[in-house]
Amino acid sequence: MSSLLRCQNIAHTLGDRRLFEALSLSLEPRDRVGLVGYNGSGKSTLLSLLSGAMEPDTGEVVSQRGLRLSMVEQFLSDEVAAQPVLGAVEARLDETTDPHRAEEVLSRLAFDEGSWGQLCCDLSGGQQNLVAFARAIVNDPDLVLLDEPSNHLDWETLLRFEDYLERHASFAYLVVSHDRDFLDAVTTRTVVLRDTRCYAFDLPFSKAREKLIDADIAAAVARAAEDKEIARLRATAKRLAIWGKVYDNEKFARKAKSIAKRADRAEAQRTFVTQGSKLNLNISADEARSRQLVMLEHETIDTPDGRHLFDLERFQVRPGDRVAILAPNGTGKTTFLKHLVRLYRNERERAQCFSPQCRLGYYDQELAEIQTDGSMRTVVAERARVSDEVAKQTLIRAGFPFTSHHRRVTTLSGGERARVLFVLLELLEPSLLVLDEPTNHLDIEGREALESQLLDLNVSLIVTAHDRRFVQNVCNRFFAIVEGELQETYAPLWEFEPAEDRTPAPRAADPQPEDEDSILSRLLELESKLEADVKRKPKFQKPQLQAQWRAEIKRLTALLECPS
Repeated sequence: MSSLLRCQNIAHTLGDRRLFEALSLSLEPRDRVGLVGYNGSGKSTLLSLLSGAMEPDTGEVVSQRGLRLSMVEQFLSDEVAAQPVLGAVEARLDETTDPHRAEEVLSRLAFDEGSWGQLCCDLSGGQQNLVAFARAIVNDPDLVLLDEPSNHLDWETLLRFEDYLERHASFAYLVVSHDRDFLDAVTTRTVVLRDTRCYAFDLPFSKAREKLIDADIAAAVARAAEDKEIARLRATAKRLAIWGKVYDNEKFARKAKSIAKRADRAEAQRTFVTQGSKLNLNISADEARSRQLVMLEHETIDTPDGRHLFDLERFQVRPGDRVAILAPNGTGKTTFLKHLVRLYRNERERAQCFSPQCRLGYYDQELAEIQTDGSMRTVVAERARVSDEVAKQTLIRAGFPFTSHHRRVTTLSGGERARVLFVLLELLEPSLLVLDEPTNHLDIEGREALESQLLDLNVSLIVTAHDRRFVQNVCNRFFAIVEGELQETYAPLWEFEPAEDRTPAPRAADPQPEDEDSILSRLLELESKLEADVKRKPKFQKPQLQAQWRAEIKRLTALLECPS
């Protein structure tokens, strides 16, 4: 067989839920496949079936003879975590692999020699993910399976990881991810799991998504026409059946049965239409009538044990501001958000730092705000101070069926707990949302629904997120933690990232064009960006970026000796 791995007509049930029905998929040499789907659609289960860790209920998974398949660990075991970085990777080497291969892989993943002796348990979560990836590829596998490898990666680490997959991966891989920019950067094929089915496209995610949406629209149109025809046939059959009885006419009765059978056949052959994600995110907001919501000056941000993280001279949030806090992991983003929440919840500090019009809603990435043994409906009713009936109806609108409302919050998945927290935010109607990694537990549809909600509301926002597209779509102001200080910057940090070496340069300007053709090309690019942003609704525009683009346009036109 030419395929590396092939599953044929597999079906699988998890508990009482059917995940797959007659699913077929093949993976070829050099494939770069993104696997996407709603939360609960079976992506991780499919990886387990492909890796041989699980067997399908029916159907078969067939691999190429001698296939070297590797699956990236989601978490390092305690034994591996206690090892130094280089040792943890070398432990996976077999006798046929170059003994220096571990050093080569780590270097390409931006681990310098000074970090090779560091214990894995002392690394950040993102760096541990990279060590797990290095362990999976050190023996040059033919096929690698990756389950959410971009989770917990800050933007610097994520760019290194993307760079490796784009430039150095000689193996085929199938990657599960909800990060749209990551998928577009590192995949050329997309497989969508949905409605127990598999949809495959020879396209990266965004283009595949467009094709799938077009197909969904066409299917819905066809289904509507079919349903209309079925309704017409059934009405005709019913009318003929009545006439047959009233007039005792056997011909009418036979005709009615014939048309009813036609309707049954047409119903059995109706065009399939997706059920969607069944996710409904709703956030309500109270529009603040104040010149500013938050004002902090001369603050020092420390960890709970007293370790200094960074300083800020001035941090102001006005109504309509959607602020992103950007920095590598471990520099204090979450600590800063928790600091803001503590100030708000302290009555004296609130009066000094927050407008009386400010009503703060907080989403914490650990979901500790709703860590309780209570049922989801009890938690919502008590925390939001609403009646049991209001809590019930709000949960139903959010996609939680009535029969699930008794479930204890501690038994819910991360995605389900995230949705319960969004239900609370809907009922609290904040004027300022503080969101710490709100996309972590959301699938792509959930992230897009959240983006849409935030853009439609008049709520102000302070957010940290690893999802670059979420930040770029939602936020209009950007702050970076640079050299021990929180500073405002014109754009997300990754927009300043030199493509050729991926070296972090948060305060650097864009690469400067030198020849006339390059200057003209850059001018056209800047004018297109400026024109597109100006056409957006005022509340969605990015004035800081517009100012930066206009300044550079003026400078470049001067270089061409044209009037500015």
